[in-house]
Amino acid sequence: MKPIRKGSLAILGIPMPVELYTPYEPSQTALNECHVEQDQNGNVTHIAPVGYRRYCKGCGHTYQEGEKRHRGKKVGDQYIPILEEELDAIRPQSSKVIEIQGCWSAQQLEQAQVTLYLENQYPIRPQEISQQFYKIVLDTLQASRTCLYGKICMRTNERLCVITPEHGILILRTLRYPEEVRTTELDLLRQEVEAIQVGEKELKMGKALLRAIDHGQSLQDYHDGYAENLEKLVQAKIAGGTYTVQTKEPEPKPDLLQQLAAAIQKAQAKPQETS
Repeated sequence: MKPIRKGSLAILGIPMPVELYTPYEPSQTALNECHVEQDQNGNVTHIAPVGYRRYCKGCGHTYQEGEKRHRGKKVGDQYIPILEEELDAIRPQSSKVIEIQGCWSAQQLEQAQVTLYLENQYPIRPQEISQQFYKIVLDTLQASRTCLYGKICMRTNERLCVITPEHGILILRTLRYPEEVRTTELDLLRQEVEAIQVGEKELKMGKALLRAIDHGQSLQDYHDGYAENLEKLVQAKIAGGTYTVQTKEPEPKPDLLQQLAAAIQKAQAKPQETS
């Protein structure tokens, strides 16, 4: 795994040289944008990938591969040029060091409603010189059920972040700022939901529904069905055929209790059918 960033994590001024990694694999469902022409019968007569030409919309200059490009910020009807050296000159301390501001207990983490602000996550690997410091921090956070929070600069954005001990390693998660999250709409939605009336009979049926749901599955048991179907479609087309999947969306019915009872009965019958 190639690190996406190398630097230090600083706790009370003590540096811990670390590397950040992305834990994700590229999507298997990625498709190339293509120019396709069809005849009157719908048969494809031409297909080729669509190319993108980088050019200046002011003078028409076409950029060659590897040619240096600068940036600008649109203000009103004009662009303000921002050169790379100017960007380097204003980078905050968090662009070089992940600055730890403090720590949160598990309860404080929940009260901060961090899940609303989560953005990306990155496993943290210690560099050789900082392995012992890394393990001390990891074990201490695990034992005390706390996490660290601080700031990190990713490209041209300074983000808040939390560092939590999970799966035997430290994981850094970047957070959006409160002004970036539509909390007003979320509050309105919560008020709408709180106003919904549910009786004791419905709640009892809801608990039965939860008990009927399979609790034994692991995340490892799941896979990307869309990616598998796409591969089957590609292989079928190579062989001169096609591939389709029949899907249907269940329709809500007015009698909720009857729907719940039928769903529970069907779920409870499944183990008997397979045994």
